[in-house]
Amino acid sequence: MITVAKSRAAGHLDRMLGAAGMEERPSYAVGDVARLLGVSRGTVVALCDMWEPEELEGRDLRGMDSYRTQGGHRRIPVGAMVEWLERNNSYWREYGPDVEEE
Repeated sequence: MITVAKSRAAGHLDRMLGAAGMEERPSYAVGDVARLLGVSRGTVVALCDMWEPEELEGRDLRGMDSYRTQGGHRRIPVGAMVEWLERNNSYWREYGPDVEEE
């Protein structure tokens, strides 16, 4: 089920993409994510390095999932960005991860 927080995070990402003049794609390069979040490329890489599986108890919620292309470039899937926004924005703290949309 989609949670209110996830729905809001997806809407927030859509607005961020629009403001940056970017279209939604299946995944984004580190530089694209850095531009959207207003942080450095190094910060995005650090967030990706922090990522741990959801099942891991006590994981660092600041982590962002990513993968590497055959050429070794890091890519961040759009779903991972939505999940990161869901965990790391004030509305997530307000509504929590388990509130279901009606």
